[in-house]
Amino acid sequence: MNIRANSDKGRAFRWGGSGSGVMRLRGVDLSGADLREANLSGANLVDAILRNADLMGADLCGANLLAADLSDAILREANLSGADLSSANLSNAKMPKGWVFVDSDSD
Repeated sequence: MNIRANSDKGRAFRWGGSGSGVMRLRGVDLSGADLREANLSGANLVDAILRNADLMGADLCGANLLAADLSDAILREANLSGADLSSANLSNAKMPKGWVFVDSDSD
């Protein structure tokens, strides 16, 4: 599997995996990346920086986004089923329709 992302800063990267196993993208800086409709299911994106990233229609099913920075990211139509968004920064993120945030620390 290959993922190609182009950021608004003109950078490009390619990640190629063996096609099996978990994508390990822990701590990667994908600020401004175009990840529309990318298959990131099950990916390890712990501490990843996805500020201003376009993830519209991306498959993030089961992805680990623990403490990821998704501020100002576009997540409309993204599949976030089973994704771990614990401690993620979702400030100003454009979320899928119907998403409601609940404070898990409240009584």
